[in-house]
Amino acid sequence: MGFTEVAYQISQLCDGVIRVVPFVSAALAIYGVIKSKSKENTQDRGKWVVLLVASVVVLISIYWGENYVEVPSVVDCHYEDARQILLDSNLRYAGELKSGEKVKNQDPKQGEIVDRGTEVFLYGYKNTEPEDASKETEEIPGIETVPQKQYEVGDILCFGSFEQDNKAENGTEPIEWVVLAVENENILLLSRYALDSKCFHNRFESVYWENSSIRKWLNEEFLESAFDHEEQAQIMHATVEADPNPRFDTSSGFNTKDKVFLLSISEVMAYLPENLMFCIATRYAIGNNAYVNDETGGSWWLLRTMGESSRYVVSVNSDGTIDYDGGKVSSERGTIRPAMWVHLN
Repeated sequence: MGFTEVAYQISQLCDGVIRVVPFVSAALAIYGVIKSKSKENTQDRGKWVVLLVASVVVLISIYWGENYVEVPSVVDCHYEDARQILLDSNLRYAGELKSGEKVKNQDPKQGEIVDRGTEVFLYGYKNTEPEDASKETEEIPGIETVPQKQYEVGDILCFGSFEQDNKAENGTEPIEWVVLAVENENILLLSRYALDSKCFHNRFESVYWENSSIRKWLNEEFLESAFDHEEQAQIMHATVEADPNPRFDTSSGFNTKDKVFLLSISEVMAYLPENLMFCIATRYAIGNNAYVNDETGGSWWLLRTMGESSRYVVSVNSDGTIDYDGGKVSSERGTIRPAMWVHLN
């Protein structure tokens, strides 16, 4: 258990003690009122009544406050279930990268967990400090959004959003990307996790990246759903080279211009360290029938390089090794790790 978690546990203990005090004082006040019913104890009875009223007021302010105590959000913008984080850590509030708006909702019951987009609140805790609308949103260390700084290879940032926890009712989650290359003010990004499960092409036939169904999906449906107009403007129309398969010398068709693409074998070899070859699928991808290796927990993900023939496409296996022979272009249960070049300014 880290220092922060210990601090939270101590604060929770202190908070519990503070909440018990009004109950104790109210009980004492009731006892005092009962004991001072005689006429000669009228002055004492008045003091006990004042204490009882004060105790009730404090209890109401604690348990029926409209605002929420906000503690630092969990330092992770991955799709992990914020509700479970809240339960596991005993925090009053657990959030992800997007801060959203504070919630004032009188419908939930006292102590009920309330989901609001990428935030989770434990209903009924009063915020003793007035909200300062001019206060800037506190940044989460270790995670950046585009564009904020000059990035280095290996940095992780959040850009765009996509369904990942497989709970449509709580909205989409921020997409985490790994910086693979930096060229002046342009960065090459690869999704940290496999975002969906798709086949390379919707039919088993000879095909290349240029006319594949996955290229169409990435540059139309995915692009439109995952990024707003401002974010789309930052994504570059990059030249996607049709590198041949180095083992079979299989052609991969012609070069294309795309905003979103799959990596090729040559790009994987040039940019990816061994630890990034292994990939875990999101719950959404798993819900869409993504393959998950029982031993490693990893999923295989598609590249755009053709395999032993143009009816087969290369992938990275669930153990992080490259399948140069490739699988059928129409094979299901493979996963998608989009890549793209982003202009910072």
